[in-house]
Parts: sequence; structure tokens; C-alpha cells
Amino acid sequence: MADKTGQPTFNIGDLFDEIATAIPERPALVWSDDCLSYGELADRSDRLANTLLKHGVKRGDRVGFYLHNCTAYIVGLLATFKIGAIYFNINYRYVADELNQIVADAGARALVHGAEFADSVSLLRKQCPNLAVTVSVYQPEDPRPDTDDSIDYDYATSGEIDHEAISSGRSGDDQLLIYTGGTTGQPKGVLWTQEDLFFAALGGGGQMHPEGPITKPEQIGERAKSSPPVAILATSPLMHGAAMWGSLIALLGGLKLVLTDTHKFDAEAIWGLVESERITALSTTGDAMAAPLLEALEANPGRWSLDSLMVKSWGGAPMTESFRNRFRDHFPHIQLLSGLGSTESGQSGSGNLDTGGDGFMIMAPREDLAVIKDDRNMAEPGEMGIMARTGHLPQGYWNDPEKTAETFIMVDGKRWVLTGDSAKLEPDGSLRLYGRDSNTINSGGEKIFAEEVEEVVRSHPSVRDAVVTSVADERWGQAVVAIAETTGDDDLELEDLRMFCGEKLARYKLPKRLVVVEQIPRTPVGKAKMEEIRHLAKT
Repeated sequence: MADKTGQPTFNIGDLFDEIATAIPERPALVWSDDCLSYGELADRSDRLANTLLKHGVKRGDRVGFYLHNCTAYIVGLLATFKIGAIYFNINYRYVADELNQIVADAGARALVHGAEFADSVSLLRKQCPNLAVTVSVYQPEDPRPDTDDSIDYDYATSGEIDHEAISSGRSGDDQLLIYTGGTTGQPKGVLWTQEDLFFAALGGGGQMHPEGPITKPEQIGERAKSSPPVAILATSPLMHGAAMWGSLIALLGGLKLVLTDTHKFDAEAIWGLVESERITALSTTGDAMAAPLLEALEANPGRWSLDSLMVKSWGGAPMTESFRNRFRDHFPHIQLLSGLGSTESGQSGSGNLDTGGDGFMIMAPREDLAVIKDDRNMAEPGEMGIMARTGHLPQGYWNDPEKTAETFIMVDGKRWVLTGDSAKLEPDGSLRLYGRDSNTINSGGEKIFAEEVEEVVRSHPSVRDAVVTSVADERWGQAVVAIAETTGDDDLELEDLRMFCGEKLARYKLPKRLVVVEQIPRTPVGKAKMEEIRHLAKT
């Protein structure tokens, strides 16, 4: 498809259609029993796009996705892009209050949801009057109750296609919204144009090409024709930005994308997919996924034929050296890639993990990377600051100009995003990274804001005061720890606290450990003494 001038644009729907036209018969997406070619995936997304238009969804309307990994997620994502509506992600672990908050914040017009969430969506429609269109995705084994008022996904992808209607007005300036809980406290949406995201996070069509990013949209189809027979397995939920980006990188490279079909991480099922689908590249988060994958290999020597696997990548959380070495023991020729990036900055690329024990990664000198000091001046060699990136950047935070101004700044005539990673500028221009300069807990790739959990813990009737922090954890990277000062009326137990918090917070945010103290150590002005808090958390 093309804009009204007849030329394809940097709208991701346009780019995908160029690829589907070039390689219509090539396998594009595998999930459970589904296996769609590029032509079939383009056709199905066109039909859903047409249905959304018929039901009043228009350019700029926000469309939420509230479902597990499945074919419908990718179909819906492409359909939303094609009509210029604004995709946004919803964590399927959210309970009612969290779900209502994010849908209201986005001002959602439409929602694509899993059938298992039908009751929650029915209540949501009553509480969010702007939500006018919902599409329910049933799997073959799901019952179909009469009370589901949503449009059936199977019906929505089987109608006629008005190609002119769904392609009219497409532009690289069409937007998408990615919610993150990273350094922003309560989940905030980061607003990207599709063109900026394509170049900043999706490789610009050159992720695996020696000539680098494309310069014209029509080049991407020829790139796809010459791409190698590579299969990518995405193990993380598509509701996370990094997993969605990785999936789009595969599809915009003409590769085969394979999605896991289990709701929980299943290491044996993953190795089975690597074998059956001849997976070339396996993408996960850090230690939380590496540990069970390695344990499954070591408990089942020789069970799977895994000679196709050439690349193991991870992002969202670190993978420690011991786990990397164990992967090399099993796959001597494997390429290990650590991705660095964030919802606000896109992909910053991979760096050298051999830092000599100082920091966790060294990034080679690049024109689009810098270290910016607290005074908003560029760091000199040897100085510390925050790693920043320029070039293709988001437009800012959704409905939050104050936070946008704090994070996206002008320095030396260029717009930069402060990534939140503490860094030192080395004499050769490289950046030595030390980690997030924020009160964020990263547990198994899930980002958790401590103050959000604190607020709920403090509302427990037996809690007088509380601080939430984290400790290093072999499995999860970091584990949430609640330090609680009780009222003394009742004994407070971890399971009781988790059950209480579980009514207001997603399960992954719940404390994994509880330390009860007589008094929370605070300064005279009421600030928690974090050094003492971290010491208590380790006891």
C-alpha cells in the first residue's frame, strides 16, 4: 500500500505490505497450530483493519491490547498500524484497578482482549465511556458465553477488504504508545512515531544487513527477498516493548517469527520449539529465563537436537557471567548478545561485557551516544553522568509535559533522551555503564517501581510504616523486599501480606521477602536511610 502520492511510507503497515508483496509464500508467523505466510498475515491484518474502521476506529484513536502471546496479537498490531490508530500495551497481569487506570489514561477507543478477560472488559466498558469497540479473541478450547458483548475476532478477520480505506493517509508520522513502569513511577506511555520507532528500535530494515538501515521504504521488500532462512523465537510476552520490538524486527526482516504458546515460562517447551522449528536465534530476558533453560538442558542431556541455534540474546535484565559460560558449554559456537535499550530511548545496541569488573558494559564510541552531567553539560573524559542518546527519539510522555521536559533535553543544539543509566566517559570516547540511576526494581525482566508497592504495603492494617527495596537474587536478578514496621496488634506474615497486596497489585510486584522491624530508619526530615534499609533487606 502507499500514501496518496502512490509511494510507500515509513508507516510500519506499509513496510510490512512491501515485504508481503515481495515474499508472499514465505512463512511469517508460527504460534501453536497456526502457521501464516507473509501473504496470509497481510490479508488477515487487512481484514481486521477494515473491521475496526467499520466500527468507528479512526486515525489517532488508541487501541489497547490485553491478551497473551498469540497470532491475534501480531495481526491486531499490524491492523492498528495500517489504519493509523495508536497501539498501546496492557499488562495481562493487571488487576481491575490497574486495568482501569491504564485504559482511562490512554483514553482508549478500542480494545483487543483475550476471551479469559471478558468479564473484566465488560466491567471496563461501563467504567470507561470512551471505550466503544472491543474484540474478543477465543482459542478453540474456550467456551463462548452469551454475555460477551465484544466482536468475535474470527468474525472480525473474515470480512471484506476496502484497500483504499485502510491505506488512505498512511504516514511515518502515525503513532504508537508504549507503556512502561521503568523509571517513571506509575506506568506512563511513551509516544513514538512509527518512523522514529522503525529506525530507533527496529533496526531500520538493516538489523542483519551489511549495508545498514534502508533509506527509502520501497527498499525493504528487496532486502527481505535476500534475507537468510532465519527463525526467531520470542519467549517474552508481547505486552513488553522489547518483545514487541524483537518480533517486528523479525517480520520486517522477512524472517520466520515463532511465538511460545504457553502462558507460563516452560523451558522444556521452548527447547522443543527450538528443535521443531529449527530456531536460529533465541531471545529471552536475563537470569530469570536463563536458569530454567540451562536446568532443563542439564536434566535432559541429548533430548533435543539444537544444532540450528546460533544466537542467544537477552534484554530487560542482565545475564550473569556464570550463566553465559554455561550457555557456551552447551553451544560452543553460539553468539551471545546483550541488548541495551529502553522504551524511552529505543535500542542502544550491544556492548562489551568484559569490563574488568568496573561497570556492567562498555559501549564503543558513537555519534548518537553521550554522557551528560547533572548540570546538563557534556561530560569530559573521566567524568560521570547519565548515558544519553540522540537521533530518532520519542515525542515524549503521553499527557505529561513535565516528565517529558525532564527526560528529553536540548544540549548543544540537539535533542537528547536521558536513559537513566549511570555512565563514565572513557578517554577513547567509549561509555562505561554502571546501571540504572533510579528507584526501580527489575525482577525477572519485569520493572517494578518501589514507591507503588510501598503505598499498598503501608495500607495493610497491621503496617505502620514500610519501605520497599530489593536484594540480589540468583533466579530473578532482583527480588522485592518489604521492610515493615508493624502496629504490634497482630503478627505479620509474608503470605498474609502478599495476599493483601495481590488485591491491588499484579502478582509480579508482590514482595518475595518480608523483614519486620521495630522502627523504619529515617532521617529527621522523614527520608528513609537507604543504606540501612538495604542492610536490613539482606538479613
